[in-house]
Amino acid sequence: MALTDGTHPSADAGVGLTVFCNGHGNDITFFTWRNPENQDCSSIRPIKSDIPSMDFHEGSSPSVFISGDGVTQYIFCTDPGSNIRFATHNTSSSFERQLISLDLEQVMR
Repeated sequence: MALTDGTHPSADAGVGLTVFCNGHGNDITFFTWRNPENQDCSSIRPIKSDIPSMDFHEGSSPSVFISGDGVTQYIFCTDPGSNIRFATHNTSSSFERQLISLDLEQVMR
C-alpha cells in the first residue's frame, strides 16, 4: 500500500476510502471502500447527497490524512469498534499524529 507524505494524497494509494462529510468537516455521514483494481465501491454508511466527497489514504505515520480541497488536511481515527471518528484537522501536531491511528485492515473486516 502506498503512503502519503502527510501533505498530499498519494496518487497510487492502493486502498482508499471515499468519505462524505457535512459542511463543517467534522461529521462523517457516509464512506465507501474503493477497490483499486476495478474501482468498485461498497457503501457501508448512509449517504447524504448534499455534502462534498473526500478521499482517505494511509499516512506516512500511523495517522490517516484526508484532503478535501487540496489545501485543508484532516486526521481521522477509529474507536475500538472500528468506527471512524473525526479527530482533528491540525496536521502540524506531531503529538496528535502519534496518538491518532487507523488500522485499515481492522476497518475492512
